[in-house]
Amino acid sequence: MQEESKAQAEEAAGVRALVLVSSGKLSERPDLSLALEVFEAAGWDVDLRASRDLGKVMDEIAERGEVFDLLIAAGGDGTVRQVAGLAAKLEVPLGVIPLGTANDFARTLGLGFDVAAAARTILPRRTAAVDLSTINGNCFLNVASIGLSEAVAENLTKERKRRWGGLSYALALFDVLKARRQFSVEIDCDGTANSLRSIQVGVANGRYHGGGVEVSPSARIDDGALRVYAIEPQPLGKLLVMALSTKLGAHDLWEGVRWFEGKRIEIKTKRAKRVSVDGDLIATTPLVVEVQHGALTVIVGEEFRSAARL
Repeated sequence: MQEESKAQAEEAAGVRALVLVSSGKLSERPDLSLALEVFEAAGWDVDLRASRDLGKVMDEIAERGEVFDLLIAAGGDGTVRQVAGLAAKLEVPLGVIPLGTANDFARTLGLGFDVAAAARTILPRRTAAVDLSTINGNCFLNVASIGLSEAVAENLTKERKRRWGGLSYALALFDVLKARRQFSVEIDCDGTANSLRSIQVGVANGRYHGGGVEVSPSARIDDGALRVYAIEPQPLGKLLVMALSTKLGAHDLWEGVRWFEGKRIEIKTKRAKRVSVDGDLIATTPLVVEVQHGALTVIVGEEFRSAARL
């Protein structure tokens, strides 16, 4: 036992981890210190870099050819999405410390939202290969959506998130449901075109979006498939029932929803519409969405539900 413990300690001492956090000042993220303490107690060599311009920092890391055993994204889904691209490029595992409002990717990986507990989950470096999708060339992990989600993203101010936390998504959704603006859209799924009118179109790489809402019971992040849903115009009362049903996992109540599945999705709208990608408005239609099966290695918790285990 002593020899085994010694071997584990020597292995831990050789782990070099890069922690990336989207923040100008570390004092803005005091909770991160709990995770750093866990890594340091394990003997890890931790390199912490914080910046409001993570893109620039990551470009410099790639250009210099810096070597790490794993990358750790400390933040919300937007931060994780950015760091995932670098992890895939460097071919190293990605760990997640959930510091955001929704934390949908952390939820998909079976991680808890307690910072120290998430850090302890990373220590064994239990990994799985998951899908990484691109939307007009930019990677994303959870869901890219048009319509209601675009309006929700606009309504989710930092002040609202800070005041209401996860409830801010529900409040913003209720505001935009009342308007429920519809639009014409063409969805091409693996070469088959479908034209319809919709108030919301979502393309899912992962399992959750909107702060824990399950895309569908069959959604997986490691099966090489994209799930697409398009909600047709509905009365407000029916939309509220549908929104509640998703929280309860009762997706069979979703009447007036078109479902598609494929590996390459093209979406066109008559007028350019902004697209919410993992909660950030970073794209506009027309869209080309493609899945890269197993392109990202991630550190997962014991509760991770893979397609292979179903």
